[in-house]
Amino acid sequence: MSFFEILRAERLARGLTQAELASRANISIPTVRALESGAGTILSLEAVLPVLCLRWRVAKAGEHMGRVLAE
Repeated sequence: MSFFEILRAERLARGLTQAELASRANISIPTVRALESGAGTILSLEAVLPVLCLRWRVAKAGEHMGRVLAE
């Protein structure tokens, strides 16, 4: 599962629409769509992570970032 698929899966697991996530993260709906399709900025990602109860963790060399987020 890719990092962006994890974002979408976490949103859906919390029962949030893209519009609800955008509102809670104070970003636009197109920005949420962009994040979920593999685009977007670090700033918009940082706005979304706490809403989804996710946080950054530094990946070790060779470690898949999607797996890191899932943990």
